[in-house]
Amino acid sequence: MKKEQLLTIGEFAKIEGVTKHTLFHYDKIGLFCPEAKGNNGYRYYTLAQLDVFEVIITLRELDMPLSQIKAYLDERTPESLVRLFEDELQIITQEMQQLRRMKEWVEKKKSLIQAAVEVDIGSISLIEQPEVYCVVKELHAEDEKTWAMEIGELLKKCDKAGVRGIYGVGYCQKLSEVQKGNIDTYTASYVMTEKKPPKGCAYIVHPAGTYLVGYHKGRWQTIGEAYERMLQYASENGIALEGVCYEDYILDGLTQKSEEEYVTQISCRCVGQITEED
Repeated sequence: MKKEQLLTIGEFAKIEGVTKHTLFHYDKIGLFCPEAKGNNGYRYYTLAQLDVFEVIITLRELDMPLSQIKAYLDERTPESLVRLFEDELQIITQEMQQLRRMKEWVEKKKSLIQAAVEVDIGSISLIEQPEVYCVVKELHAEDEKTWAMEIGELLKKCDKAGVRGIYGVGYCQKLSEVQKGNIDTYTASYVMTEKKPPKGCAYIVHPAGTYLVGYHKGRWQTIGEAYERMLQYASENGIALEGVCYEDYILDGLTQKSEEEYVTQISCRCVGQITEED
């Protein structure tokens, strides 16, 4: 072969727009090696190898592992490339679905945070809330370490089911206990989602309706102050409540450096106005 038809590693790297280090690495692992050897003992690439290298570039753009590319190059045929592309199409479709879900989550989380920083912590109001689903984990912990382990189990369950809420982990307390002044009798933790969880994933329904909503700033241990304000508001305005109280962080460790700056939204379902009998 004439010398002018051969390419040094530097020349080949320049044509293909890669580094010499990349070519050295591909040679070392047996993926793409110089085919020619000159009289001087140096190894050279042939012009025909430019086409082969373009195959590698194409497959690398699909994030295909080098080991898979090597296997294809060793046995490449039109049929095997079609099979390869079919597999890649499935992967790309799954990645696109994941990106759409992530985009939707980021948009909603952004809106939540923007609204949260404007919240009047002392405000109490009646808000219409839609029906949503809560993937739940009953809480039996008697100490914070065990509590954290139970929350970890909930998050693993949600990850397996593909559930990710914009509020993170929320907590339930029975209204009847809160009314007695028992503010730390949490019965369950949950992750709220607008979409119905898949089969096999335990959940409860957060029903649509009017909710009494208040806010607490600080550590959860002092949340009783917010409950006192809400119960007083309900009493003064003749509002009947039922069920459980939902606690959702709207500002947490994702945005705040200290738990003292956390903001929790508390909501409890209203069932109507209390009327006095004659």
